[in-house]
Amino acid sequence: MFGSIEYFTNFFKSSIMNNLIVENPSTMIATYTQLHDEIIKRVDRSEDKERYLRNLDTAFKHMKEILFGLGDEHNGS
Repeated sequence: MFGSIEYFTNFFKSSIMNNLIVENPSTMIATYTQLHDEIIKRVDRSEDKERYLRNLDTAFKHMKEILFGLGDEHNGS
């Protein structure tokens, strides 16, 4: 469902996988910006917009942890 953490996480994963076969891949920040802009344009209620933007940030942070292992720094590893 659009706006959920799962939706945004899956969107990032799909984008990354598609980047493996496209001629001009996009960055994760470009995908983030695309999703951010879509939320701003598509969602009318400010409460929903804020929740969706928080979910997008959460999904983005989660993907960085998966890809770059940023979560390990906090564990002392």
